[in-house]
Amino acid sequence: MLDCGSSLTKLGYAGEHIPRAVYPSAVSMNQDMDIDGGEGKGKNSKYALDQALYYGKYNQELIQPVERGITNDFDALEAMIQYGIEDRLGVQASLHPLLVSESIDNPSENREKLCQMLFETMECPAIFLARDAMLSALAMGRTTALVVECGAGSTRVVPVHDGYALSQSSLRTKLGGNELDKILANIYEKGLGGFSKPVEVVPRYKVKRSYTMEVQRSFEIMELESVNESYDAFMKGEVLRDLKETVCTVSDVPFVAEENLNIPTFPYQLPDGNTLSVGPPRFLIPEMLFTPSADFASLSEEDYDGYSFPGLATMIDECIGKCDVDLRKDLFANICLVGGGSKMPGLSDRLQSDLETAAGSTFKVKILSSSNTFENQYSAWVGGSILASIGTFQQMWFSKSEYEEDGIRLLGSRCP
Repeated sequence: MLDCGSSLTKLGYAGEHIPRAVYPSAVSMNQDMDIDGGEGKGKNSKYALDQALYYGKYNQELIQPVERGITNDFDALEAMIQYGIEDRLGVQASLHPLLVSESIDNPSENREKLCQMLFETMECPAIFLARDAMLSALAMGRTTALVVECGAGSTRVVPVHDGYALSQSSLRTKLGGNELDKILANIYEKGLGGFSKPVEVVPRYKVKRSYTMEVQRSFEIMELESVNESYDAFMKGEVLRDLKETVCTVSDVPFVAEENLNIPTFPYQLPDGNTLSVGPPRFLIPEMLFTPSADFASLSEEDYDGYSFPGLATMIDECIGKCDVDLRKDLFANICLVGGGSKMPGLSDRLQSDLETAAGSTFKVKILSSSNTFENQYSAWVGGSILASIGTFQQMWFSKSEYEEDGIRLLGSRCP
């Protein structure tokens, strides 16, 4: 079972509870010369993956093959999948059927390219492409549900009915975890909002730590040359994501920063040893998901199809409103909150409160969210693991022999 997200790739065997291999959805390529194979290098030696990403700093162009759920570099994706199967799992791709999760808005051209790569290059004996929203609902024990995915690249709301994702009624916004990280960077590096004096966020690879006999640490920022901007941005993003996940909490009521300037601060030590005192931004950042502010996050001109993101609760209400009247009661009562962003403290309670206000007394609102953060974050993988282990599913595989006989045209009917 394979789930390639914008931030993490999850890989493992069907029937198991959690993936065996979880590693960044990124590869780095040396711009001067090929990298010799080895641990974390993958079989395709010009790419470095997983832990090897954090060692090769110089002349490394970092590539993220999947952005906002859509593949943009199939060569890098192939190296990433081969590394996971052959290096992390230690098996041959030609010996195991592969179930792959995909975004509901994945273009048909990308589906065909992926299918060709898996059959012709990696020689998989059989494959199946399944919508990630349907898999997430299945992980929560539902075949009809509204899946709210707070991912790194985007936030999406997808209705699922009888195991089928309804693409025509789904809504999405680019305001995901990565965009929240950028807002956090603007607040502290550029002084946006006036909450703090500008503070440089230094990636860990630039900091040299030393220890004395008294166990006191000293930090030295190294001046490194020949470091690619894409590599530096990725490493800085790691720090920002950790800062967000450590300090940010969703307020139980709409949060207005100007009215809460004197709230207690939360200390966070940056990699260079400086301590950041996080005040209003610890509530302001997650508030962008409920009450987006043009001063901090303006996506109306660049969002999907010109969609103006009104806030998560309103987005859910709009999505359900686009569905058949007979489905709305079941969708309100089965809202599955998944994705890496769903583990933010207070998110489920705030969403429940806002949706109850929006739905009134007409519908009962129930948010389904696992107490196990791994199950929420890896929900699509868990759903795929369940699906592929069901006995009746075995007849649904799209086999290599069928592909060789009838070609790619069968993909749409075998993997709807």
